[in-house]
Amino acid sequence: MPALPIAKSYAGATLLADIIIDKYVNHLPFYRQIQMFKQQDISIAPATINGWLGDVADLMRPAYCRLKELVLRSRYIQSDETTIPIINNEKHKTINGYIWMVRAVTENLVFFHYDGGSRAQKVALQLFKGYQGVI
Repeated sequence: MPALPIAKSYAGATLLADIIIDKYVNHLPFYRQIQMFKQQDISIAPATINGWLGDVADLMRPAYCRLKELVLRSRYIQSDETTIPIINNEKHKTINGYIWMVRAVTENLVFFHYDGGSRAQKVALQLFKGYQGVI
């Protein structure tokens, strides 16, 4: 049997991929996924799923850093920040935050950058620090 991606976890790679795809591609929040699991007599705590997401992000960080490096080597990039809804659990409402997209045009590579939902100038200055091409 193949090793599990997250130490001391029973979640396999397929389950983790399905949860993440459902959240970000199919726009299915974790609480709805948990309800769907309960319908199948599978009990997964919200803290467990949130922990898995963080663990998978840690596993993917080297790939993300390499992709970012390749994009920022390009001589011509495009960038845009766009709104995303962010759930504020304390206030029980949704607020607008921002996510940045950076694209290497000729290489057809893209990465996304999230900095607490900010679109402040300091985010752009840090994101493009040392960049030598055209934006």
